[in-house]
Amino acid sequence: MCFFQKLAAIFRNPSFETPKAVATENSPKVTIDKVSNFNRIAPPLFAEKLKEYGYELEVMNTSEPFKGISWSTHHIYLNKALNLKLDIQQAPYYTDYGFSIFIINPAKQEIKLICNVPHELHDAENRFLINIVDKFFANDEVMSLLRGEVWKTISCVRYD
Repeated sequence: MCFFQKLAAIFRNPSFETPKAVATENSPKVTIDKVSNFNRIAPPLFAEKLKEYGYELEVMNTSEPFKGISWSTHHIYLNKALNLKLDIQQAPYYTDYGFSIFIINPAKQEIKLICNVPHELHDAENRFLINIVDKFFANDEVMSLLRGEVWKTISCVRYD
């Protein structure tokens, strides 16, 4: 099944819950729980392809809710053979760091930023995430890092 078919299946799945909309009396704005939405969408986009490189989803850490909303989440993928970790995170609230991917080398106690999409560039339909997934796995420097062939600072994968 190709990437876009998988994504379409996620959205067509009858068990797929739409983000909770919270409307207040004083505001007609609708708030989308971006963290829960990310937790639902990101693993199917990343997990299978990362598995090909020896990475398994080890843990999903979601921040404690503040005023009813979790402000960030971290999806930690581990490659035991290479002793490398990937931290795929979404932090849309309070810090507004947005979406980021870091690779971590515990033996060297070093972290390298691979990708960042600031919160203000996100869209409600998460098209930014689809764009980044494609660019991430098509980037030769990123793939060299994931395979453990090199450990160097690279140019960040950019969202255009």
